[in-house]
Amino acid sequence: MESFHGPCQVLDLCELPLEIHAADLESFEITSGEIILLKTKNSLRGYETFRRDFVPVKLDATRFLIEKGVKTLGVDYLSVKKFGVMRRFMTPLSVPCPCSRD
Repeated sequence: MESFHGPCQVLDLCELPLEIHAADLESFEITSGEIILLKTKNSLRGYETFRRDFVPVKLDATRFLIEKGVKTLGVDYLSVKKFGVMRRFMTPLSVPCPCSRD
């Protein structure tokens, strides 16, 4: 449950037209251990029907947030991955597990 409570910051990214990149996050003061919630134009559109053109989070943005030490990431849609994009091989992100006993 530790992952779901603590310092939190909502990043307003409603002006972004297509997707979230690391460069879009660099102007925010993000500290290690924070919970980050990304608010995009997805929130402004409503959720009555599934939209295939939702704003995804790109891999460089994900790596940026990991490097900043973000504890938990919340988004305002069903997925962080662009709709319809299938990768045959996924690149694993190296993230230390907080529950490991090393």
